[in-house]
Amino acid sequence: MPAQTIQYTVSVISPHEHLFKVKLSASIAPTTKTQLTLPAWIPGSYMIRDFSRNLIELNCLTKTLCLSQTDKQTWSLEHVRGEVFHNVELEYEIYAYDLSVRSAYIDDEYAFFNGTSLFLSIEGTENAEHILYVDCKSMGKSADVATAMTPVVNDSKNTDNVAQYTSTNYLEFIDHPVIFGLFTKHSFSYKGCEFHLVFTGQNNLDLHRLQKDLEPIISHHLALFGEIPCKEYWFMTLVCDKGFGGLEHLNSTVLQYSRFDLPLFNAATANDFRTDGNNEMEKEYQTFLSLCSHELFHTWHVKRIKPEVMQQPNLSVETYTPQLWIYEGFTSLYDDLSLARAKVISPKKYLEILNQVISRLLNNPGRFKQSVAQSSFEAWNKFYKQDAGSNNHIVSYYNKGTIVALCLDILLRQHSQEAVSLDTIMLDLWQDYGKVNKGTPDNVIQQICKEKYNIDLDSFIHMATQTTLDLPLPSLLQHIGIQLNTRPKQNMQDTGGELKIHYNVDIGANLAMNNQQLSVISVQQGRAAALAGMHIDDVIIAVNGWQCNEKRFYQILQQQAKGESVPIHVMRDGRLKQLHFELSPAIDDICVLEIADKAKFENWLGLN
Repeated sequence: MPAQTIQYTVSVISPHEHLFKVKLSASIAPTTKTQLTLPAWIPGSYMIRDFSRNLIELNCLTKTLCLSQTDKQTWSLEHVRGEVFHNVELEYEIYAYDLSVRSAYIDDEYAFFNGTSLFLSIEGTENAEHILYVDCKSMGKSADVATAMTPVVNDSKNTDNVAQYTSTNYLEFIDHPVIFGLFTKHSFSYKGCEFHLVFTGQNNLDLHRLQKDLEPIISHHLALFGEIPCKEYWFMTLVCDKGFGGLEHLNSTVLQYSRFDLPLFNAATANDFRTDGNNEMEKEYQTFLSLCSHELFHTWHVKRIKPEVMQQPNLSVETYTPQLWIYEGFTSLYDDLSLARAKVISPKKYLEILNQVISRLLNNPGRFKQSVAQSSFEAWNKFYKQDAGSNNHIVSYYNKGTIVALCLDILLRQHSQEAVSLDTIMLDLWQDYGKVNKGTPDNVIQQICKEKYNIDLDSFIHMATQTTLDLPLPSLLQHIGIQLNTRPKQNMQDTGGELKIHYNVDIGANLAMNNQQLSVISVQQGRAAALAGMHIDDVIIAVNGWQCNEKRFYQILQQQAKGESVPIHVMRDGRLKQLHFELSPAIDDICVLEIADKAKFENWLGLN
């Protein structure tokens, strides 16, 4: 039987029409009938996205074969006379105008795609070699290609701006996103691994500053796991006007970030890496580094350490696991923590980040209705399909998972006299599961703690992940020198920490100015705004007879006596309505962290 080979040639038909052309040529095991399938979701983003909706004009070029569609993402291919066949040629177009890290996008500067958006899978060839040809010249004479896929050199097709790449199987093949066209690239070696920074379009970025700030973060992750499982790693950033996102891949990540929040090269300040006068990094740039840290961490923790059910996922249907709090939660703790440990940000700045993380949970009534394990399991139809009311009904496995990870780290240190920490567990996960390609069971954390360190955290992990009880943060944080206090939320932009102004009236709604009108963005269940009958999308016309913006809304209510009913006029779907807002004391749902013992806190950060 001849070896099976699957080849795809990708080119851009028209940048302004946002169309890819894909030609599929396959030599497969002799058969009378086979199926073709396009994935419905992409690993790392747990929602059915129906990529097949962008597939246009699928044609079979092998005249003896008959092609028919069986469902929205599956096609049947068989010989017209019922005879065996082993050669297949198909051609189709893909509409690509989704500027996100999850799909495919073409503009006048570059083309980008994930394999899940472009590559049909042929039944029975999942473990065959898959080869990709990228027709660079279809994006212009100066176009180049960026991908972590293994390049093939000295190939006859590897001429005339056609680049060739190979993967050992289909799942690996679709786990290497591709950018071709115009982009900025900067490469550097670190601890035996070649790192590539790619930014789409033409940009005057300070690439050496990016390298300088990424190196200590890379060093932290390498020290934690002891090795990096790839020889090359690609940070591939889709530069845009406004946008944010990140998605992990086997040896790369795709990021989406605003060009105005990335560091620009300025010859006059080329060596000045802290520009606001207080020796602190710009907030937006810090967030970018945190995003890079998060996605790089996934190289070990998600791409190799992963739940059993994600070892060979069925990309046609949902794949459920209650473990996402372990994967996204732990990673979300380490993304910013690594910046502090690596001294990219100060301990004070990290404390501000912790304030925000804890405040986000305290300001989330959905934490009393959904456990973090449920949140993981129901990501498909709840977390990834949120609406304005979701805050009342669900909890984020990213957000609460971060705090569960923080609590676990402190508990492990307490039970072992500082000999065991979450770092220890991460290394065990890598050595016992990720490195040997073994999936994790649902109770993997409890199992490691008991079997390796004789630490029984079953009751805590059950409470923290299977129930909706609040976590014992105040007492645990004291162990690392932090005092947790709370206060009322002051406005929609309030993310925690100390404030000079204090409003002590409960609102229970998030408000924002929109087209010079004060609109209701969300309403918290059981709080003052809900009891007054306020709806999402109400436009607040006046409070107690006064027109107001968000600041004045709080000021007017603050001036009234507690227990008083204040008239509020709103416009609701074109109707003017009067509501009666009963003034009640504010609820403490915002975190204020203080360093009670600096030595303990810095010891926990690993700075001493």
